[in-house]
Amino acid sequence: MASHLAGAPATARYGGSRLVFRGPERDTGQRYYVVVGGAAAYGRDVPAPWPDLLEHRLGIPVVNLSLPQGGLDAWVGDADVMALVRQADGVLVHVTGASLLSNRYYSVHPRRNDRFVGASGALRHLFPEVDFTEFAFVGHMIATLAAKGEVRLRPLVEELQAAWSDRMARLLDQAGGRALLVWTEPASPPQRAPLPGGADFVDAAMVAAAARRAAGLVCPPLQPEERAIPDLGRGATGLPTAAGHARIAAAIAVQAGRLGA
Repeated sequence: MASHLAGAPATARYGGSRLVFRGPERDTGQRYYVVVGGAAAYGRDVPAPWPDLLEHRLGIPVVNLSLPQGGLDAWVGDADVMALVRQADGVLVHVTGASLLSNRYYSVHPRRNDRFVGASGALRHLFPEVDFTEFAFVGHMIATLAAKGEVRLRPLVEELQAAWSDRMARLLDQAGGRALLVWTEPASPPQRAPLPGGADFVDAAMVAAAARRAAGLVCPPLQPEERAIPDLGRGATGLPTAAGHARIAAAIAVQAGRLGA
């Protein structure tokens, strides 16, 4: 089921999933690829995001299962999405951050993973002075905790990294070796996980471990002019411009042979 609003990208749903993805809807009754990813794959502000451009390059439908507010929980927790991943001829996994995951310290909304649901007793113990009822969004909560010092935040970071690695492994196992990881951040994966910003809390070791479960890793070398000026009001931190999306599609197309295209 697809929909379209004036001035906004077309959207689509697949099967019984309640998740709303970037459209138009693609035919999944034939050979197809899928993309799972975040805002840099959804391409809210561009007419043709890189999954669409990749489709034109490869001549095979590319189902864009990206979510602007999504984390790995949204896809891994959706049976219809996982069925699309298992049945796809190739899977492009855009690397998203680790903060939008439910874990033993806090929980997020199962579909809108940017929505903060609640803190556990363990997190309240770590930060007894914080009133967690004030937070509606994960980003606000993480920023508040980060301001109290990296040492205090470290147990939460380690928990999020473990959760990310677990969910990513589950997603890639569903792809059965037919997946490429796609890293679209301004720099290569850092040796040490940064504080919030970009693919938050995801470091080089985590990406390397995930890549070993996949067919490879693509890091398109985006130029500064291929990133939009950050829109802090919407939380966008240098998302790709139309030219950036074109570069990402071209880089993936070069590696698509690993997926049997």
